[in-house]
Amino acid sequence: MFRYSPALAGLTLLASLTSSAVFAQGQVANARGQVPLVGGTGISAGSPTGSGASNGIAYAGLGLAYLNPDPSVSKDYDGSMVLGAGFFDPRQTFGALDLSMAIISLTDEFADSGSFNAVWHRVLPEGWGSIAIGVENFGTWGTAKDLDTETTTYVAVTKTFLLTQVGVDQFSRITLTVGGGDGRLRTVDSLGRTEGAEIAPFAAIAFKPSARTALVLDANSSLLNAAFSFLPFRSLPITASLGATDVLNRVETGAGPVVTFGIGIGFPLF
Repeated sequence: MFRYSPALAGLTLLASLTSSAVFAQGQVANARGQVPLVGGTGISAGSPTGSGASNGIAYAGLGLAYLNPDPSVSKDYDGSMVLGAGFFDPRQTFGALDLSMAIISLTDEFADSGSFNAVWHRVLPEGWGSIAIGVENFGTWGTAKDLDTETTTYVAVTKTFLLTQVGVDQFSRITLTVGGGDGRLRTVDSLGRTEGAEIAPFAAIAFKPSARTALVLDANSSLLNAAFSFLPFRSLPITASLGATDVLNRVETGAGPVVTFGIGIGFPLF
C-alpha cells in the first residue's frame, strides 16, 4: 500500500530545486551557443524537468522540511540531502545521464533511509529546449522501503523563452516544463492503488524577475507547490530556495514549508 510521506514530499522538492538549478544556467547558455555555467535559479518545485546535470557536473542539496502533525513521526521537521552527478554531453546524439542518491533523514541516524534516481536527457535541436526520461526510487532502503515507496517513471520537456536580447536582464526569461508520469505524480484518488498504470500530467513555470531570482509554480495531479529561488552569493554556485509543498492542502500531512540549499561543481571529464 502506498502511503504519502511529508518527508518524501520535502525531499522531492529539494531534489527538484537542486538539480534544476544546476542545469538552469546551462540551458540558457546552450540556447546562445556559449559555454554553460554551473549554477542558476531553480526551474521547478517538485515536478521532474526535461533537463539534468551533465559533462562531469556534480551537485549536492541540503534541505529542511516541516512535517505536519502525523502520529507516525515523533517530531515536526526532518532534514534531507541529495547527491548527484552528470555524465556525457546532452547535445550529442546519445544524450547525457544524471544519477543521484536521495537521503531522506539527517536528524536521526544519518543515511538510514533513501533512494536512487536516474535521468536520461538531451538538448533538442532548433532551440526546442530539452527532453528527459527519468526513473525515481528504483532502489530504496530504510523508511523509504518500509513505506512501499513507488517507483516513478516520467517524460518531461523543458524550454526557456528569452524575453530580452541579453537574457540576463530583469524580467529576462520564463522557463516552462510539461510532461507526464506515474507513481507520485498520479491523482490523489489513485495514490493508494497499486493496480493499473495511470499516467498523469504535470507542469512547472519559472519566471525570473532578475538574473539572480526566480518565482516557481509547480503543479501535478496531486500537489501544487511554490518556491522562491535565489542566488545569495555572486561568486559561489550556491542556490537557496524557500518553498511550500501542497499549498492547497489536498493530501493529508502533505502541506508544509521547505528550505533548501544546493551547490553545483563542474568537473569537465566526461
